[in-house]
Amino acid sequence: MKIIASARISVNRPLFTHDPILNGYGIDWDKVKSWWEIDSRSPILDRVCELSYQVGGVRFHIRTEFTKKEFDSVELFQLRAANEGLPYVDDDFVANCKYIDQLEYHRLIPDTGVRIMDKYYLSRVRVKPDANSIYSALDSYIASRGACEIMARENISGLHFGPVCHPKTEIPHDNVRVLIPTHIMPPCEKDQSVCMCSTPTDGMNSYGLCGSISYSKESTEAAQDYNCMCEPIGAWNFGLIIVRKRLMEIFKSHKIKGARFQPVLDTSTPLYAKYHAEHQRLMEKIQSNPMNKW
Repeated sequence: MKIIASARISVNRPLFTHDPILNGYGIDWDKVKSWWEIDSRSPILDRVCELSYQVGGVRFHIRTEFTKKEFDSVELFQLRAANEGLPYVDDDFVANCKYIDQLEYHRLIPDTGVRIMDKYYLSRVRVKPDANSIYSALDSYIASRGACEIMARENISGLHFGPVCHPKTEIPHDNVRVLIPTHIMPPCEKDQSVCMCSTPTDGMNSYGLCGSISYSKESTEAAQDYNCMCEPIGAWNFGLIIVRKRLMEIFKSHKIKGARFQPVLDTSTPLYAKYHAEHQRLMEKIQSNPMNKW
């Protein structure tokens, strides 16, 4: 396991590139772009955190890399897009925003809730009906008809399919569907990897992701094949999609494209204990400067 802290250094790049201590590590600055990926255990990160005091803080993104053995031991995964999604025009975006605004919140915990996208708007869909692929859609997912037919045959639990419609005619396209989670996960572990980050004007608490999602053993065992979190993460207040290993294996065996899978940890396992200790050490470094953001 390796936890990577990506530091955004583009705004104050000379502070880092001209630092004699950092240059003592033989860093090839031509390969370091706007976000600098640093091993959380590296002394380089310690120096970046020290320099962060001179610029009013640095923004970090956190991700975890797992070995194959660790990856194979996990039962749940966060579904992530491996592509940029299908192209849309302004009318599509406006129609989707209006539809999202009237969606009700599903509340499992006080003062917050998630919206679930059960319809999506696109003026044009350039997807072959027999293409086996999924696509990101404003923090939700749509899939080709071929991929949907495979998932229907496999009886994926916790999943329904919704229409993708033209924004002016409301006529559904016949070659894609929205993937609708029907099962909402109970609260995840709040261990600084998922933490409350803001209270919007509507009074609904929102959450930020700063590492790997984790659930108790009971929640892990009760999960269906396709689920969404009960904590809203992202601009649209949707719950991230959590899937069982079975869905990942179906995607692989049927060569369904467009998906990546990030391990979700079980808090009762040694893997979580190892992750939690590493993550806590990292967060102590980042939080040493209260102006840092993550």
